[in-house]
Amino acid sequence: MDCDELTGTQRRVLNFIVGRIESTQQWPTFLEISEEFGWSSPNSAAAHVDALERKGWVGRLDGQRSRRYCLARHSVEVRELRVAS
Repeated sequence: MDCDELTGTQRRVLNFIVGRIESTQQWPTFLEISEEFGWSSPNSAAAHVDALERKGWVGRLDGQRSRRYCLARHSVEVRELRVAS
């Protein structure tokens, strides 16, 4: 999969997630993501993370019902995505 398949917003959300993980070692909450992008509801963040999951960029840790996520791509590929955006 190529990072070109991501929308601009999806790419920015992914970059925010990767940056937060690199700086705090924790995945940001949907509320934190929505506040970063000025969205009125965490549901907007959830929708973008779900899109990233469908495209293979993130995955759920404990199965389909879990809201615990991890990066599904190799860290080098994610770093290259950050440089490219």
